[in-house]
Order: sequence, then C-alpha cells, then structure tokens
Amino acid sequence: MWFRVDNRLVHGQVIEAWLPYTGSKHLIVANDELAGDMLRQQIVELAVPQRITTHFVPVRDLAATLDRCGDDSFV
Repeated sequence: MWFRVDNRLVHGQVIEAWLPYTGSKHLIVANDELAGDMLRQQIVELAVPQRITTHFVPVRDLAATLDRCGDDSFV
C-alpha cells in the first residue's frame, strides 16, 4: 500500500504520475471539510480516472478507510 500526504488534495501530479505509477485502485482524500461537501466532491472526481474509486473521508476515519482499501474486495 502506498500513501501520500499532500495539502493540495487531488492535483495533476497525483492524477498523471502517482496513480498510474502505483496502479492504484483507490484514492482517499482525508479532509474534514471536503468529506461533508458533496458538490465539491463531485467537482474533484471529474479529474480522477473512472477506474479509480475515490473516497472522501473525515481525518478521523482515515486509518479505518486505509485498512478497508487494503482489502481488494472493498469498493
């Protein structure tokens, strides 16, 4: 499992370099404000390839979400 901590959330380097390089299936955005804003989530998801499952979670739920994403059956 790879993870990256970045205050820019989702940006070009993640989309164009890190996701393809790692072969990621999941992108987790841990941000309390964004986790509660469906409109902003939809806007962010426009930049993410459809093959990637994007999870928007509050920071307190990050560890549990990482555990679930490590299980290939979690979507």
